[in-house]
Parts: sequence; structure tokens; C-alpha cells
Amino acid sequence: MFKYWAWLKQPVKVAKYRIMVAYCIILIAAILLAGCSPDRYGSRVYDLDGIFNDDPSGKDIKIGSFVEPGQVQCTDYLCPASDPCCNNCYAKLFLVDPAKTDLRIETDKRCTGNNCRLDCEIPTNQSHILNGRLELTNLRYYIFRVAYP
Repeated sequence: MFKYWAWLKQPVKVAKYRIMVAYCIILIAAILLAGCSPDRYGSRVYDLDGIFNDDPSGKDIKIGSFVEPGQVQCTDYLCPASDPCCNNCYAKLFLVDPAKTDLRIETDKRCTGNNCRLDCEIPTNQSHILNGRLELTNLRYYIFRVAYP
């Protein structure tokens, strides 16, 4: 009699396990799709003036702007004539408005290289539409988790 009841309960346990696995797969798929949703950043593309007027800080946004490097900083080694590019350099990337030089937003993207050439994560000196999270820190806007298509 005991063996009969144990066998009868086993399919119920397997069915519960299969249902639980199905729910987990659906939950994981929903989480992954929510992160990839095109609506995450909304349909509006902000310009720099729009950011300062509407203050969407703390939100994921799309922003259309020129990208340019900030001040380039390099190590200060005396390079030999055989290797004139021996210094390491980097620069932060900023979103800028060419018409208004005082509007700049720092990004989490960088340029790295040497004193002869810099390679940037986003092509510079041209306009782009970027996605990212805008934050206001120390009375300055900063956009991080920048996604460049």
C-alpha cells in the first residue's frame, strides 16, 4: 500500500516542478525583455536646452548632441626619439552645444591613447543621438550608462 501512494504522489511533484520551471522561465524572459524595451528611453529626443528646461534627471533619456573630448591629460615622460608617442593620455567625453559653449554634460565614455593619437568610445566632433541615464550631481548634470548605437 505504501508503494502505491508514493508512486501516485510522484507525478504530482513532477508536475509542480515543471510548472515552477515554466514560471521561472517566463519571469526571466520578462525581465530580459523589459531591459531591452525600446520604450525604456521614451520617444522624445532631448537637446541640451530641453534638459535644462525640463529637468528629466534620474530618468533614462535620449539626447541629441555633439560629442567632443574634454581636456586631454597625459603622462609626462621624456620620450626617446625612437618612440615619440610613449606617453599615455585620456580625456572625458562631453555632450556639447556648438552654439552655446557653456552647455556641457559629462558622460561616462572616454578617449584613451597616447600623445600622438586618441581613440574615443564614441566618434567625436559630430552629432549623435545617445541613450543614457541623466543624473544631477554636485550641481552638474552627468549622463551615465551611455549607449551608442
